[in-house]
Amino acid sequence: MVRALCLSRHVTEENVLIDHPVFSRWPARYPDRLQLFSLPTPNGVKVGIMLEETGLSYEPHRIDIMENENHEPAYISLNPN
Repeated sequence: MVRALCLSRHVTEENVLIDHPVFSRWPARYPDRLQLFSLPTPNGVKVGIMLEETGLSYEPHRIDIMENENHEPAYISLNPN
């Protein structure tokens, strides 16, 4: 069901939100794809596995927790938790 909903949505560069602060730090090379901002942790890897298994197109952005990238303002603007 989720795959059908995602694939039926018409996506163009004009209607993709690419002015979010996170894209200043991790630019989207393929703005028409799902953008995966993930930490290399077991939970972060699970999402990537799900996207691979479902065949959804996505662009991964690795967040390096050893470099404290998850505490940068650009990342916090996306995920304040």
